[in-house]
Amino acid sequence: MSEETNKKLHVAKESQTAIYYGVVKGNTIVLPAGALLTEGSTVEVRPVSAQEQYLTENQKEMLFKQRLLELGIINEIRVPRPVGTKKKRRLIQVKGK
Repeated sequence: MSEETNKKLHVAKESQTAIYYGVVKGNTIVLPAGALLTEGSTVEVRPVSAQEQYLTENQKEMLFKQRLLELGIINEIRVPRPVGTKKKRRLIQVKGK
């Protein structure tokens, strides 16, 4: 596989799992600079509710992961443990250096 073909496949794969937020201007959706969409891609357009506009980055990420789960791209959503919930470790004695 050529490097150019590999690069195109990488871009296509990235654009399938990305979420971009654009603005409608004159019945055209204007996406932010750097949006990776391959020519001819089928996209899903869904108006964002007023509440969704003000979500935090963590909330947006969780919605994104939920969508990946629904599409079958991932099997589960893993949530990191909150800081400070680790068990206390017990010190052991070691011989040598």
